[in-house]
Amino acid sequence: MDIVIKFLVEYETWIYVLAAIATIIFFRNLIVGWKGLQSSIFGLERETAQRKFNSSLSALILTGIIVTAEFIIVSVVTIKYPSLVVLATPTLELQSTSTPELVSIPGMPEVNEESQQMTGSAEGCIQGKIEWMNPLPGETVKEKVELKGTVNVTDLGFYKYEFKAADDLDWTTIAGGSLPVIEGALGGLWQTDTLTPGEYLLRLVVLDNNNNPFPPCVIPITIKAP
Repeated sequence: MDIVIKFLVEYETWIYVLAAIATIIFFRNLIVGWKGLQSSIFGLERETAQRKFNSSLSALILTGIIVTAEFIIVSVVTIKYPSLVVLATPTLELQSTSTPELVSIPGMPEVNEESQQMTGSAEGCIQGKIEWMNPLPGETVKEKVELKGTVNVTDLGFYKYEFKAADDLDWTTIAGGSLPVIEGALGGLWQTDTLTPGEYLLRLVVLDNNNNPFPPCVIPITIKAP
């Protein structure tokens, strides 16, 4: 099921394009069939026109159902289960073993000891700009977790949030976005019940609209068995 949803999300644009083309063709055939019904005199001619009209109408209805299903899956299911969506970013690998090189961005506060140690053992977080609100550093979570935080920087381009086990090298992306969030939900629920209980790290990776990364905001958490 996950593979099907990922396919529908990845090829969403093409599905809508093909559906639009099919709608135009079937609607044209529907009009032709309707005109045939109006002008036909003999029974066989009328029966042929009726079949063409019925098949075109059925195809239009089916296309509408497909488009509706696609919209619901992309707009609803992927919001509720963002971990099913594979996000591609222009400059960062979704599964990265290293922290992006930081650059100086005009208007961005300098990364100092105060911002790195803003709350507990959080690292790289900037209060009021890039920070976690839920869970908090050192918190224990289980089952479904609503991830909340703040991503409110100048010239925001893109952000993603990801996790890894404390002893792992690779980060796994949960989801991301491109709109500012102030002490609110980052989007959807993170299902931790499929993960091995233990110590984990959560991080926010934020880029400006020139693809320059801000300091990643990293916090430790503990995942508890359901």
